[in-house]
Amino acid sequence: MSALPEDGTGNRRGGDPPPTGISAGQRRQVLWITVGAVALYALLRALPTGTNLHQVDFSVTGKGALELCDPASPQFIPVVAVRSPVTMTVVPQEGAGANHFLARLSTSTGLPIGPVDLLVVHERKLHLLIVDDTLGDYQHIHPEPTRHAGEWSFAFAPTRSTGYRVFADFTPVATGRSLYASADLAVEKTVTAGPANSAAAVAPWDQPRAPRQAWENERDGYRFGFTPSVLPMRAGQAEDLTLTITRGDGGKVALEPVM
Repeated sequence: MSALPEDGTGNRRGGDPPPTGISAGQRRQVLWITVGAVALYALLRALPTGTNLHQVDFSVTGKGALELCDPASPQFIPVVAVRSPVTMTVVPQEGAGANHFLARLSTSTGLPIGPVDLLVVHERKLHLLIVDDTLGDYQHIHPEPTRHAGEWSFAFAPTRSTGYRVFADFTPVATGRSLYASADLAVEKTVTAGPANSAAAVAPWDQPRAPRQAWENERDGYRFGFTPSVLPMRAGQAEDLTLTITRGDGGKVALEPVM
């Protein structure tokens, strides 16, 4: 039998083609790498994070649904019309006396939201912003968690005999993005407002006292005013507002950080 001629490179023409694909040893290496990656992923998911909630628990679909608030792209949100993935109810706290209430928070999947599920933002895990129908009474309150999951206790002394709306501001651990929830609260006035806080001291919203002053209010010896950059203000048009605080006696107004 004669030998096959060479092609000038030392290789014989007409021989078997070089092997293609991966060998059995290589397949075993790929398999072990895949198994190790899956095991590492499972281990990381099993590590305690403090919360049992996940991003899917804060999802809601449909028209007008709000998923997340993006701090990198702040915008005004019509919170009355937009649906939040978090449900909040506010009820009187039995046995705690007057003006004590409970706020109950739950996800779109019905799971309670406790302190372990929220991040600390502005020194607190949960902020309640409470305002009455006339916008004359606004209070910022920090509730405390109770021993029941998803339940938060707070005291609130209303100064109006009207309806109130409670807005909750918080950031879930699972998303790292701020969210809100709201609930209506009917109350009876328990604190008597002084003359400086009466309705007569509040300038009508559609009749400014000064040509460029849109809103003014006097309380506790101070006058607060918002001045828009352009009047009249129009829906859908961005405005710059300047806040001015003055004292009735002309004294200096000392400002301090709130949080």
